[in-house]
Amino acid sequence: MAHINAGKTTLAESILYTSKRISSMGNINDGTTLLDYMEQEIKRGITIRSACTSFDWKDYHINLVDTPGHTDFSGEVYKAMDVVDGCIIVIDGTKGVQAQTRQINNLLPKHIPRLFFINKIDRQGVSITENIKSIKQYLSNTLVFLNKFSKDPESEDIVCILDREHVDGCKLMDKVIESIANFDDDIATRYLCGDNVPRDEMLKSLKKLVQEMKTLKNIGIEALLNVACQVFPSPLLEKEKVCLIVDTISEATTIYTFKAIANNPKDINAFCKVLTGTAASNTTRVFNLMSRQMEKCGKIYKIHGKTFTECSQLIAGDIGMIRGFKSIRAGHVLSSNSNVTISQQLLESHLQDSAKCVCFATITPKNSDQNTKLLAAMENLKIEDVSLFYKHEPESEHGLTIGGYGEFHFEILADILKNDYGIPVTINTPRVAFKECPVDVVTASVNLDETLAPDTNLVALQVEMGPMDTVATEVNESSFDVMATRENNASHCIVDFDGAEIRGNNKHVENIKAGIKRLIHNTMASGPAIGGPLIYTRVNIKRLHVYPNSSLVGLLTLEIKTLPGAKATAARVMRDIYKTGKFQVLEPIMSLNIQVPNEYVGAIVKDLRTIRRCSFIKVDHDNQLLDSASIIAHAPMRLVLGYTGTLRSLTNGNVPQLL
Repeated sequence: MAHINAGKTTLAESILYTSKRISSMGNINDGTTLLDYMEQEIKRGITIRSACTSFDWKDYHINLVDTPGHTDFSGEVYKAMDVVDGCIIVIDGTKGVQAQTRQINNLLPKHIPRLFFINKIDRQGVSITENIKSIKQYLSNTLVFLNKFSKDPESEDIVCILDREHVDGCKLMDKVIESIANFDDDIATRYLCGDNVPRDEMLKSLKKLVQEMKTLKNIGIEALLNVACQVFPSPLLEKEKVCLIVDTISEATTIYTFKAIANNPKDINAFCKVLTGTAASNTTRVFNLMSRQMEKCGKIYKIHGKTFTECSQLIAGDIGMIRGFKSIRAGHVLSSNSNVTISQQLLESHLQDSAKCVCFATITPKNSDQNTKLLAAMENLKIEDVSLFYKHEPESEHGLTIGGYGEFHFEILADILKNDYGIPVTINTPRVAFKECPVDVVTASVNLDETLAPDTNLVALQVEMGPMDTVATEVNESSFDVMATRENNASHCIVDFDGAEIRGNNKHVENIKAGIKRLIHNTMASGPAIGGPLIYTRVNIKRLHVYPNSSLVGLLTLEIKTLPGAKATAARVMRDIYKTGKFQVLEPIMSLNIQVPNEYVGAIVKDLRTIRRCSFIKVDHDNQLLDSASIIAHAPMRLVLGYTGTLRSLTNGNVPQLL
């Protein structure tokens, strides 16, 4: 994972070549790489869809997933995070840590260990020391360095402890031991007492530190593979990670889908990882815990880029493709035991999927006779692209509205529709997606004696809504931090019953609580100010009373009448909160990194300050070798849509690199 053009796909090719998985390395410029095989990827030289393969290295079998670096395709990255056991973050040695690299590092769940790989160190002027400073500043303040580089005179403090012959007598070994001792009490005690620390003990401690996110940096393909095998955890031993997807661990077959490709909406190929058990071809029956439908595994394949090799089964830890599902989507969990429950963390993440679009546009086919064909194509593409949203309004003059991550996302969509589906389309100017957040805490309630129909509404409810404590002082009308951690993204709106006063029949209260929670989440999809979805919002249920009623006979009648009554009561409470509360409108802020020749810095900075209303501008002139500067700025997204054209004008056609 990395920023665009950092060299992820090239590194993947090098790994596959070094491991002898491929006989020759492909080239991005020639369109011959294994993992970038879409027509759009070959034409543009970037990764658009995540791709995977597997290979053997020494005694290890390794699954490799290559993800996009462009922020418009972040949805592919998010889903891949759910199936990896370790992450190699690639740093472009000529530029240091860049915006999307910081974003990915923040979004990675805390339990995933990571290695930092500095790429392009053979380029003239690249300094290992400067890259280390960049990593420490933006990604991790504490590193354990594992390689020594003879080409960089400033890198004398970087040593290797992976090779036995470099350990004994190495005068810099004390630095390595001291770094590890900062986190390992046992190593620290030995170090302070002057005792010898065996290499095996150092590696054991290092593995623990990496898995706890104390991090390290490494370089060299063979060394990278060696250290990854030694410090990344085995999926067969990571039982705690399974609990992040399902609440219980059992012997049942459990499968997590991170990518779906549709032949048609009822014939879907699932790219998935087997968490526990075994998935057998044309045999294993599994229950979709999201759609609540029973499915049967069709043919099973091992994946190698765009090549699929049929196999009889996938075992725990394997990544592969299973054909023939009818209701599967990216993020769905399948289990041979229908009693397995999905973790609350995963459920909350799915509740927020619809809130990820940052801009919208209308789309129309150039040939009006292709409207039906366009709808069918969009249905397929929505299955494949988790970050794509579309809404069809036949009576509207616009017809079809799409939502996504940005202009480039829409540009690629139009390309796919034209080349893969034969539907040339026009996408109108994108509009920014504004969001809303409550300013203060507001409380509303409905008591039994206040209801309009006391014989049918048996629920009393008190609800409190307010901004999340962690962001209440950070969010205002002119700022919206889109660089939040993944944990925050999965919790933009929280509804909980913690500390609630609850009375009623336990058998029905749990169903009522679930119904109320769903209704409140659905209500918050549209706020009271401008209709934008709510974010950074916490809803606490303070009181829930479910009353018996003498006019109702039997528990079945009670349940049938109580659940709709509870939802009606919750809807009334939310209307009162929307009516009496104060809400602010938030807009997405873009983080711009513009690489530009020094002679144009003044004109661009002036434009950013006066026209784009940038709240933060920093000019970095460190890259004297290329006589250029990096301009880093934060601007409202609505003011920088189509900014590439403006830059072309400001630089007399010398288009700088806009990231």
